[in-house]
Amino acid sequence: MAPLFGVLKSSGRRALVGCLVFITAACSEPDAEALARYENALQLFNRQNYNAARPILEGVLDEYPGFINARVMLGKIYYYNNDHASAERFFEEAYSEDPYNLNTLLWLSKTQRLIEGKQDEALENINEVVRRDSGNIEAWYIKGLLHQDRGENDQAMAAFSAGAAYGQKLALIHMRLAEIYARARLQEDASTQMLIANALARSPELQERVLAEGQRMGIMFGSENQTESGSEREQVDPGGP
Repeated sequence: MAPLFGVLKSSGRRALVGCLVFITAACSEPDAEALARYENALQLFNRQNYNAARPILEGVLDEYPGFINARVMLGKIYYYNNDHASAERFFEEAYSEDPYNLNTLLWLSKTQRLIEGKQDEALENINEVVRRDSGNIEAWYIKGLLHQDRGENDQAMAAFSAGAAYGQKLALIHMRLAEIYARARLQEDASTQMLIANALARSPELQERVLAEGQRMGIMFGSENQTESGSEREQVDPGGP
């Protein structure tokens, strides 16, 4: 009986050590080498080389299960690879670990919108995002899409209108940034900010104000710039890939 008890005691000790190692890895911050691998994966992701980034992130997560940024990035990779079920799982796990991260909840809603039978959950989640962050333009855009998918055109129009209203405020912010750059004689940066402001401005009054401010700073919106503005609109349009 004594030898058996010793074996059980030894096995229990090994199991306890294993649990402690796992808990330590889950709770500890990634070391410098793991962060370097994550940054490498992020660069690959930004170049849309998802298949190369994925195994790197999986390796980092194996060592540091609590590394939420790596988990979210994997969710995005599965999202862009159209594996929405896997993407949903990663976003759900990341959000359960950090329920204050509304960006993760937004991505979860975006993903659920594309999964059959998940639209109600998607709408519930995006409603939570706009409730806690009413200035999130992309959230209003996704909310509008969800209502539009359901044939709820009045609610869709209300959501899109709310997002557009916040877009007008963004135009003013970019206009002020352009003014600061112009005063610092960084004309190229000022021109870029004014082009973004011009792309965001939807009301005639705000468009006139942007044009007047641009002329005051020596920034002209000719036909060439208007074309650039249209391109810029695609980049700042919420909900783009």
